[in-house]
Amino acid sequence: MAVSVFRCGRCGKRYANPLTHTCITRMDRRRKPGRTRLAPQASVTCSRCGKPYANPLTHTCTVRTDYRTRQRAAARARQRAATAQQRARTRAAARTRAAAARQRQRAATRAAVDRAVARERQRAAKPTGPKEPVTSDV
Repeated sequence: MAVSVFRCGRCGKRYANPLTHTCITRMDRRRKPGRTRLAPQASVTCSRCGKPYANPLTHTCTVRTDYRTRQRAAARARQRAATAQQRARTRAAARTRAAAARQRQRAATRAAVDRAVARERQRAAKPTGPKEPVTSDV
């Protein structure tokens, strides 16, 4: 919201602070300098289109570009890409975990089979015949 309180008598410009006003006029101008008037005036600029308006109820905002629409679409596309990457990483991690579990299961099965084969070999190596009685020669 811009507020101007004074109107310069020499150049006609509006300003709020008389100490910061710089008056720019030509020296050969025909009109004589008038007097500086106290004329309060306030103007509000639209936050959407940036145009000044006096009455916010009658202001019609016309946006002439599709910049914000394109920005939102690009943001949505970036979000979709990030989500797709995250899902791909999750799927790859799940595949890796499943492969490791399968490998552990195979190793466990292989070890169990090796133990069973070793047990069978031990049984085959033992003599199965009748035991000889132990006699003592005393």
